[in-house]
Order: sequence, then C-alpha cells, then structure tokens
Amino acid sequence: MTFLNIFRNKYLQFKIFSFCKSEYGGYSYYDIPLDYLFRKKMFDIFDHRWSLSFNNNSSNSDIIKLIENTDYVFDIRYNDIIEFFKYNQCVHRFKKVWRVFYRVLRDDGIRNQDDLDIVLAGLIRYQAEEEITEFRHYVYSKFKITNKYGQYKCIADMVGSTGSQHVYEFSCRVIDKLEETLGANKLSFYEYQCMLAAVTSKQYNLFYFIFNQLKEKSPWLFNTSCGFTFSIDQFNEPEIVSFILQNTVHTNIVIVSFPYAGFQLQHADIIMPIVKKKTSYSFENAYKMGNVDILELMYEWVPPIGQYVPRYIPSLEILRFYLSKHKLTITITLEIELACSHSLELIKYLHDTGKFSSLH
Repeated sequence: MTFLNIFRNKYLQFKIFSFCKSEYGGYSYYDIPLDYLFRKKMFDIFDHRWSLSFNNNSSNSDIIKLIENTDYVFDIRYNDIIEFFKYNQCVHRFKKVWRVFYRVLRDDGIRNQDDLDIVLAGLIRYQAEEEITEFRHYVYSKFKITNKYGQYKCIADMVGSTGSQHVYEFSCRVIDKLEETLGANKLSFYEYQCMLAAVTSKQYNLFYFIFNQLKEKSPWLFNTSCGFTFSIDQFNEPEIVSFILQNTVHTNIVIVSFPYAGFQLQHADIIMPIVKKKTSYSFENAYKMGNVDILELMYEWVPPIGQYVPRYIPSLEILRFYLSKHKLTITITLEIELACSHSLELIKYLHDTGKFSSLH
C-alpha cells in the first residue's frame, strides 16, 4: 500500500494521528480539546478532524448519530460551542456544525446570559436568519434576560469588529424583533454602541456609514438636546472626535474623564467649558502624558487646589513647567525628587538648582 493510499484511508489516518503528540501541551492529535483549538484559531485541525468523521454528503441525522459514537474524535462539550461562536468567522464551517451544536444548546440549555449573547452575536455575524429564528424559539425564549443593555453591547462589539455594513443592517432587524425591549429608544442605544465599537476596532467606514445613515433618517438625534449624547473621550480618535464635534450640537457632548488620548488643542474652546462644568479630570494623567499645552489649559480652566505634586514627571520640559507653577516647600521637594527618581537627567537638573537638599 502506497503512502497516498494510506492517507486516503480515514481509519488509518486516525490511527496514525492518534499516536502523534502535538506541540500543543503534549496532546495527541485527537486529544487536543476543541475549546483550545478554537481559542488558538486552529480551525484547520478542527476541519480535518471533522472531515475524518463526516463527509459532505452526510445528512444532519447521520451526523448526529455518528457523533454519538465517535467520542474519540469529537467529545463536544457546552464550553466548546461557546468558544466556537467567539472565534469562528467562517459561515461555511458554521453551517456544517450547526445541527450538532444547536442540539447540545437546545437539550442542555444556556447556562448564563453572557453565553446566550455570544451565541446570538455569532448567529448575527453569519447572517443566519433561519438559525436565529430556531434559536430564538427553542432556546432564547426560555431564558430570562436580566441585562438587555449588556446584550446589545455584546452584539454591537461583534458587529463593530466586522466593519460590515450588511452585518450591521441585518443586526438591526434582529434587534428590532427581540421580544424584550428598551422601549422606543432601544435601537438608538444599540446603534450608538455599534458606532463606538466600530471606532474601537478601527472600522471607521462603518462608523461613518451608521452616523450618516442615522443623521439622514433621524436628524433630531444630532441637532437637538434630546438626541444622542456623545461621550467624546470614549471615541478617542482625533479624526472621529473632529467629525462628531462638526456634526452634532455641543450640548450633547459629554466628557467622562479629561485629558483623553484623542484631545486636540483646536477644540479647546468647545471642550474646556465642558470639562469645567461636569467632567472628572486628572492632573496625574495629564502629567504622565507629558503635554505642556494640555497642562497649561488645565491650570487655566481647572487649576489644582493647594500644592499639587504629581507622582511621575516624564521629562525635563514637564519638570520645568511644574517648577514654574508651584512654590517649593520641604514636603514638595521630597515628593518631586521621588517623581523624578526614574531619570538621571531630571535628578541632575534638580541637583543643579541647589534647592533639593537630599541630593547634596
């Protein structure tokens, strides 16, 4: 028997691979746990193991019967299925395994809402309309949803990561049909989360698509105080922040924490009044960022109370700035020495000023 003949024989393939130890934790080929394969995105091994057990012509009932008698190849567990939906992006692979995976979910039930949301998000990724209907009827409807906002955010994170306009539009139709709702604004909340997820995943085209579509359909969301509230520091990309500021009323802009990474000086006239009114701000973060212009703005708009001392001073420029703003006392002198202790350059500068006695 030739080498090729041996590997055309599925039984012999299995016997050979069962004796082979992989580099993945010392498992033999058929012992590598499925959830491990999925987390490591080793879907080629999964596909091969599946093909050894089932051929493309197997009916769904045949596959279910076979899998019950092939535990040495597929011991499919609940956690395997959840990991599959987290990491698999191939629609064809999903179609192959759905009948088996669905049977486990239907018979065993979903254990918690996080898992339910992961499976639903995965089905939306595949735009699997028939499977979603089946899942909603026999699995989803039996589970009590306790955190609808969390569910929408989970789905939005998946949609944003794909960057696909088609997946986004499909997801909106699914969200609109879910039995429990957040009231009239459920889609608005979901669409906002999709925009945020798209920016986080650097899928900017999807962000612009959603934003422009919503502005055309519901302009009041952007030009009245009853519309979207944009948390600018969450979007955190200069290009996106500029676009939002140019296309929505500023009364709808909020800032949770300042300074944020995407801040631009050209927007200071808009941003700083908001910071002064209702924002948590951090001089510690500002000093760590090491931007003198941002520090100047903060000292102008929201000056620190008392003698503030940062825990870390990153550069000589920032040290000079700090010394220009604060009078030195013995306590401050000691704390500044600690803030500069990571840098010989800063220590030398402090020594040269002659004001830092502990360095003499």
